[in-house]
Amino acid sequence: MNYLVIINGQSPDTKQKIQVTTSLNYDAKHRLAQLKIEGDVTDKFYEWFFKVVPILDEVKMKPFVHNLKNAKLVVVPEDLSFNKFWDTYNHKALSDKKRTEKKWFSMDETSRKKAIAHISVYDRHLFENPGLSKMYAETYLNKEQWNN
Repeated sequence: MNYLVIINGQSPDTKQKIQVTTSLNYDAKHRLAQLKIEGDVTDKFYEWFFKVVPILDEVKMKPFVHNLKNAKLVVVPEDLSFNKFWDTYNHKALSDKKRTEKKWFSMDETSRKKAIAHISVYDRHLFENPGLSKMYAETYLNKEQWNN
């Protein structure tokens, strides 16, 4: 699940006026997978944020943010488009886009989510095993690598 935490108003740490947008992306096990902070960010804000906000756990983060005075939690819909998969998988030179796209549209939403989420795990596996070659995108989908 993807969230934006928007803090607009007084900084919880220094009481100065700020505007900060934090993008939090969690994996299927509710663990933080990606974090991006933009805006009026000071060293003190970083210190406060990482010390106080329970960002590592999605289940704890949501009620905490709801209780902050000047914060707003926005759920960002996940991009499950074929283009998102195609760009993230990034094996365009050797993969057949039309066949891969046909396979993509035959999959259900849960499988699409898992397929995209597993790409980083698969890429890390390939990096750690330099003798292995990356599968064609269509093969990756057909073999349902995220289930292995």
